[in-house]
Amino acid sequence: MLAAALSPLVFGALVLGCRRVGARRLRPLLRLRHAHNVALCLYSAVAATSSLLKLEGSGRLDLAANGAWPLLCRSSPGTPPFWLASKYWEWLDTVFIIASGKTPSSLHLGHHATAASVTAVNMAGRPTPIFDIGTAINAAIHAFMYSYYANPELMRPFRQWITRAQLAQHALVLCCCLAALSTPWCEAPALPYGIALAAYAFYFCAFAHFYAVTYWPKRRD
Repeated sequence: MLAAALSPLVFGALVLGCRRVGARRLRPLLRLRHAHNVALCLYSAVAATSSLLKLEGSGRLDLAANGAWPLLCRSSPGTPPFWLASKYWEWLDTVFIIASGKTPSSLHLGHHATAASVTAVNMAGRPTPIFDIGTAINAAIHAFMYSYYANPELMRPFRQWITRAQLAQHALVLCCCLAALSTPWCEAPALPYGIALAAYAFYFCAFAHFYAVTYWPKRRD
């Protein structure tokens, strides 16, 4: 819970510190950017596989036999190694943006300021059911997203599809949260799920705005 409370403040201090240091002094860090993206791509693929294996091993993915209730409402122990730490590792994205002389968008800042908190509060003690669902989807999408960051020319045809997948992720997690909260005998603690609902509502709206601004003008042209 302490990590959840302090993460936005620490992230804000990091952003202010980087701006104070300035892009010129931070520029040597850009030599690490490609390795960072490749490493997070590989780690995300491993985390996605780990999460899916956990869900499969617990029987929660067998929707035909068990229905959706175990997936939505039953928690199971275990998290991908270093998953919470990876949310802080991703803060290097922000450092690299500032080092390149650019200003991080409000979507970027809001997402990175809150992602660690949402993760921490939903994995405190025994991970919540929505933690498992969100982690599996998020890690899978991040594997493709960081592969795009590592090689944008090769992955450019998939850029719009990655954003669509992110929008679908946020919509799906919101629906799962609402379904769990409205289902009797569901393991859906109010505080973690309330924080997840607020965060994912923001993510969905912010990514939808980004998608509209980035892609719809091109379609009209």
